Amino acid sequence: MKLVSLVEKVIVRLSVIPGLGFLQSYVQELHGRQTAIEQKIGAYRGYVRAARDAGAEVSQATRGAKKEEEPDDEDFAEEYEEDDESYLQ
Repeated sequence: MKLVSLVEKVIVRLSVIPGLGFLQSYVQELHGRQTAIEQKIGAYRGYVRAARDAGAEVSQATRGAKKEEEPDDEDFAEEYEEDDESYLQ
C-alpha cells in the first residue's frame, strides 16, 4: 500500500472529529489539483503525439516525392529510342 494513500485515509478519518473538518476539504483540494495536473499531462502527451505523427507524415511525403521526381535515365533513353525508330521507318 502506498504511503500517500495510507496518510490520506488517516486524514479523512480525522476529519470526522469536530474542529478538523478542514482536513476533508484539504484532501478534496489535493485530489482536484492532482486531476488537473493529470489532465494537463494528458493534453501535452496528445500534443507531442500529434507533432510526431505530423513529422512522420511530412518525412514520408518528402521521401515519396523525391522518389517520384527523380526519373531514371533508362526511362528517358527508352522513350527517345522508340521515337527515333518510328521516324526511321
